This record gives sequence, C-alpha cells and structure tokens, in this order.
Amino acid sequence: MPSWIKAAWTRFDPWRGQRLPLFVLLILFVLRFGDPAVLETARLQSFDFFQKSGPAAAATTEVVVVDIDDQSLAALGQWPWPRNRMASLLDVIAAQNPKVVGFDILFAESDQHSPENFTADHPDLPESLRSALVRLPPHDRLFAQSLARAPSVLGVVAGFGNGGPVEDGKSTAQTTVIEIGGKAGAYLQKSQTLLRNLATLEDASRGIGVINLAFDPDGVIRRIPLVVQADGRLIPTLAMELLAVAATSRTLSLHVGAAGIEGAEVDGHFVPTDRLGRVWVRFAQPNSFRRFSASNVLSGNIAADQIEGKIVLLGTTAAGIADYVATPIGSAMPSLLIHANLLSTLLNETALARPPITFFIELFVVILASLLLMVTQRRYKVRATVALFLLLLWTIPLASWLVFLLFDSLFDPSFPLLAVALVFPAVITASLVNEERRRREATRQAERQEREKEARIRTLQAELLRTSRANSIGHFSSALSHELNQPLAAVYNFLQAARNLARKGQGAADKLDGMLEKALAQTQRGSSILKGMREIVEHGEVSATGTDINLLVEETLDLCRVPGHLENTALGVTLSPGLPLVLANRVQIHQVLTNLIQNASEAMQRGGELSLATAPDGAGHVRVTVSDRGPGLSVEAEANLFKPFNTTKATGMGLGLSICRAIIEAHGGRLWAQPRNGGGTTFAFTLPTAGNPAGAVKPDSMAPA
Repeated sequence: MPSWIKAAWTRFDPWRGQRLPLFVLLILFVLRFGDPAVLETARLQSFDFFQKSGPAAAATTEVVVVDIDDQSLAALGQWPWPRNRMASLLDVIAAQNPKVVGFDILFAESDQHSPENFTADHPDLPESLRSALVRLPPHDRLFAQSLARAPSVLGVVAGFGNGGPVEDGKSTAQTTVIEIGGKAGAYLQKSQTLLRNLATLEDASRGIGVINLAFDPDGVIRRIPLVVQADGRLIPTLAMELLAVAATSRTLSLHVGAAGIEGAEVDGHFVPTDRLGRVWVRFAQPNSFRRFSASNVLSGNIAADQIEGKIVLLGTTAAGIADYVATPIGSAMPSLLIHANLLSTLLNETALARPPITFFIELFVVILASLLLMVTQRRYKVRATVALFLLLLWTIPLASWLVFLLFDSLFDPSFPLLAVALVFPAVITASLVNEERRRREATRQAERQEREKEARIRTLQAELLRTSRANSIGHFSSALSHELNQPLAAVYNFLQAARNLARKGQGAADKLDGMLEKALAQTQRGSSILKGMREIVEHGEVSATGTDINLLVEETLDLCRVPGHLENTALGVTLSPGLPLVLANRVQIHQVLTNLIQNASEAMQRGGELSLATAPDGAGHVRVTVSDRGPGLSVEAEANLFKPFNTTKATGMGLGLSICRAIIEAHGGRLWAQPRNGGGTTFAFTLPTAGNPAGAVKPDSMAPA
C-alpha cells in the first residue's frame, strides 16, 4: 500500500483507537456461532426467568386430567391396577363422550392380575376355583374391548424395547405422517428402538403417541418434539396424536424447509416449530388444569359435562410411581401435566416463538450496542459512556421481557448483556490507552516544536549576527570617524600651533620639538583607537593589562588641555591614593575618559565646574566619576542615553556613549549616569581590579554610586 494512502487511511480511519473493543466483539461472535454450553445454559435460564415471572394465565378448558393420585391408590389399592379396573375407568370416561382419551401409561406386559396369569402363578388352587377363574375373560381382552369402544390413544416409549410389537403380525393403528418439502428425518429426534404396548391393546386403540420427553442439557423440559423418528418410522408425540384423533384426521403433515422443519399441520391447523420440529411450551401452573381423581371418576362423582367433548389425559401423579421433571416455571411436574401443558399450548396457540431471524436480530443488537459505546466514548468521553452502559444493562432485559409478554417471543438478553459487559471495559481501556498515546504524541509534538523553535531561533540569531556584522561595517565606520576625530583634531591643533610659532619666528627649537612630539603621540593614539575599535567590533574582546587608573586620568586630562579646550572650565580632580591596579586597555579607557570629559565640557557652554574622581568600589572594582554642572538630563534623554545614534547635539552622531558603554562592559565593568546633587549630571564607570578578573564578577552586582 502506498505511504500516502496509508497515511490518509490512518487519518480518516473511523475505527482508529477502537481495535480492542472490535477484537472483543469478534471473539464474542465466534463464541456465539460456536454456542458453547455455557452460553446455551445462560440463554435457557433467561427464558426460564420470563416464564417464571409470567406463566400462562390459564390452561385450556379443552383438556381434562384424570389422576391416578395418592387418593386413588388409598381408595382402590396399590399400583399397578388390574386391567379390568382400567377398563372400568375407561368405560366410565367414555360414557361421558370425550373427544379422545390419551394414556400416559405404558401397557407393555400382560396383566399379572388376570385370571389366567393368577392360576398359573398359584398351582395349589382348588380345582373348582381354578375352573371358575379360567372361565373368566382375560383382563387384557376386557381392556382392549374398552379401548375399542372409546376414542383412545396409547403411549409408547422411544429408545427402549426391541423395536416391534409383542405379537408379530398384528396391525397397529397410527396416524400417517407425511413429509412436505423435504425429508424431516435429518432434523428429528431419533431412536433405534421403540417400547410398545401389547399388540392386542394397540390394535384396539385409535392411535399411539410417544410419551417420553426430551430434556435440555440442564435437565429441564422446555421444548417438546411433535414427531419422533423411532424404529424406522415417524411417530407423533402423544399430544399431536390426540389432536389428530380428536379431529378425526389420521394424517399429520411435516413441513420441511431449507433450514429444517418449519411446522406441523393437523386437519388444516398449522403449528410452527423450530428447525428440529420442537415446540416451546408456554407452561401454566399445575393447579390451573381441570384435574379429577380416578377414584372420584370411578365412583361417579364427576358431572358428565366436565368430560363431554374434552380431550382427556389419564396417567399417574401419585408419589413413587410418577416421573416428576423440572420445568421453567420452577416447580417439578409429573409427565402427565407436561403433556397437558403441551396440549394447552397447541390448543391456545400460545407456543413461544423463536424464529431463526431472532438469532440475527440479537447479533444486530450486540453490534448496535457496541457501536454506541464506542461512538459515545469517542465523542463524549467516560461519563456519557458509563451512563449508556448502565442504560443498556436495563434496556436489553426490559425489551426482552416486553417482547415475551406482548408477542410470546423469546429474545435472548443474556448474550447482548454479556457482550455489553465485555465491550464496555474494552472501550474504556482502549480510550485510556489512546489518551495516553495522544498525551505521549502531544508531548513528542511539543518537544519537536520546541526543537524546531530553537532551530528557528538559532537560524534567526545567525541571520541577525550576519546582519549585525554587515551593519557593524557602517557602525564601525561611523564610530571610527567619531573616535578618530579627537586625536586628529589634536594633531591638527599641535601642528597649527607649531606652524604659527615657526612663521612668527618666535618658536625655539625645544618648543617646536614639543609640539611635534605631542602631534606624533596623538597620531599613535589614533592608531591604537583604530586597532581597539576593530577588536571590539570583530571579537567583542579587549586586551587588558594591570593599569594605574589615577595615571590614566592624569594623562587624559593632559590630552584634553589642548588650546581651545576646557578654557572656561574649572577642573576639580580628586584621585584616591593607593588604589589597586585595574585591568584595562589604556587606549580604550583614554577614549572613554576623553568622551566623558568632552561631553561634560560641552554641556557647560558658558563654563562651570568639571569634577573627576577615583575611588575604590566595594565589589572588587575601582570607580571613576566625571561630573558637570550643566542643565542635567530630561526623562526622555535619560531613557535613551546609551542607545546608538541618539544625541542631543546639533552636529553629534550619537555613538560616543554607546561605544563607551561597550568598552566598559567589555572590560567587565559598568557605565551609568545619574543626576548630580546641586544640578548637573554625573557619569560613572567601574573597572575590575587586577585581582578580580572581569569574568569573575557579575555586572548585576555592581550598584551605581
């Protein structure tokens, strides 16, 4: 990928900084498609909570349960009852014209209470009693006759037995199962064998139905298949067979689609199922069914209208003989009531729905919730993200609960809640990591900008230095002209005086010689000034040696006493004796003193007192002061006093004091001005002593006198 495309993607990547939550979301999707047992258990328990909180309001009135309960056993004896009693019970029920009677009981063996079996088990019976018993009809025949008179359905058990009826060659009544759209066997619960009733009984009944139940992995009954594949045949469960017999339709259609079984149809009534042909049962409380004790039915204590036109389920609920199983509503039920709940669900059309599209809706909710968390964190930071997280923790289960109550549909809240609970800390963690990354990036950016700024400053300084050096040529020329003006003027004056003496013939040789010596001295001084100025401009340094400052002051005064100078000025010189030597360049300090003396003299145009003084300075320096009695300095003049090209003279260049300060600071000293008591101005400068090099003393420590 080209670098510019990569840079553009990095800049506009909408998922930048969200890779951790996206990775967590991907792992969750892989887990959901794999659907491990822990996810399935959480999902099923969520559905159990819905049913426990909102069970079916009431069971159908179309189903009646006849109980062989504890009361019946107490009244009529222990179980199993003889088949002639079962025949009597069935005859009483059939006399009240039910739609169909279904048995949640398996009659796989011959009745041991039947007379023929009793005589075989008791060979010591008197012959007269044996003959009388043999003449009695077998109990199984009596029960078969009752089954034939009533619309009855017997139960069979898939997964047990030898796979065929006890008596070969006997036909078995069974509802025909038709597959529409494909083969249903690939999706149905399968059993290789089938435990059957006595062939005599099955031949007498209207149909058979599977009565054993399929548990979920946690041992709870939630979904019941409508058809089971057993012994190589498709056999309806007891509830579906009862509906088929009650509708006088002996055909059950299974509709098969591309994803599996879509539903079952009996007599034009379509029942949706999941892809495995199972129905989610909407359970009702056990006491919501019409239940009658078998002993009461046999004694005729049940009104005819309680059973007439109803589907009757007959089975056992007595302790010790009934199979109790766990249900979603929290109470264990006998299998008889499980079949009753399935019938009620089918008749009331309250089967809980969980169509295949629900799976994808749940995934969409997970994606939407995760994206909301990521976008909220990116735009509104932590507080809003926490608020959204808490809102989702309430909204998802509440929405699932409302879907269950309003539409009898099962929407899994457990997986979206798990996803939100895992994506939220991933979003927060990614945000903290990204914030730390941005902070480090901002720090690096600031450091980079600081380095760039320093580089620009260094570049600017170099440019300024080059510009300064270029400008220094002009300044140097001006300063050179200014500073050489004094020695040249002195040379001119000395030579003019010598010429005047020579013309008048009044000059003796010794006077002329003195004048010429002084002119030569000024010429040498001019050369030294030129050299010193070049050192300051080019290097900012001076060549300093130990010098007697009092001697320098006296030499400067001698140079300044040129004819035409200081004529109206009264000099007052106070030189402190015993001063230490100072580190100074003699020519340059001469130049500074000359400038200050000349400026003081020019400030007093009508004459006045000019004072010079030297004194020790407490900071390891020697202080020199030059004071005048001129008009003093204005506030504006004092503020700009040492700036280059600033002057109050009509013909001045404004460089003298600027150069003087540069010379003194190059020596490690300080030059300043202050008002003089009684009027005028005092200029003062300090120079380091020979025992106190200039570099060893900070200029800020030198306070003006």
